[in-house]
Amino acid sequence: MRWIKNSLRGFFVVLCDLRVSKRGAEFRSTIQALISAANPGQDTSPPDIVWEGDRHDIEIGGMTIEHHYLGLNHGLGMTVFVVPELRVAYISDLVTPNRVGFNIMPDFNIGTDMGATCAAQIETATTAICSRAAGYSSTVNGRFKGGWTTRHYGQPDDHIHAVQMELAQSTYLTNEAAPWTYDQAKADHLRPHLTSILTALAALAPSLGVSK
Repeated sequence: MRWIKNSLRGFFVVLCDLRVSKRGAEFRSTIQALISAANPGQDTSPPDIVWEGDRHDIEIGGMTIEHHYLGLNHGLGMTVFVVPELRVAYISDLVTPNRVGFNIMPDFNIGTDMGATCAAQIETATTAICSRAAGYSSTVNGRFKGGWTTRHYGQPDDHIHAVQMELAQSTYLTNEAAPWTYDQAKADHLRPHLTSILTALAALAPSLGVSK
């Protein structure tokens, strides 16, 4: 499922439900309670509309906004929005290969919210190790800049540092399609680089006021 949240008045929220929408009103009530509990504050908006299936259209300001579900990708309810009158399409957060098309992402994807979630030394050390990893590609604050967990818990001023690391499935799977078979040889080749990152960060911890 996927919801849009914002603090702007006049907006409404659409939730695509793909698994348990048959429960109707009970589901809507449960989702609203979960959203409010997990994201307290004025910036959280519960859904006004819940839909299911492959297509749902709504009218806003005299224009039709088409909602298209193209299959499982990063989440269970990722949606493509199309405004035919403007010849505009909006796609967000579609990141799993062989489901909805997109350019192949690097092997190591490091996110620090542009350096806000950890000390600079941590980002530098992580980036250096990934850059030296032969046969692998990497990027920093590219496709993944640090998700909610990274941004929420990464408080370097309080000696709490967080880094998001997203690995391309090709680094540990035989292929990126069902049944998504785990590739032991690939994983064994990848593991030393991840170990090096953790070892380097553990060595940095005392100088950053972090207890191991």
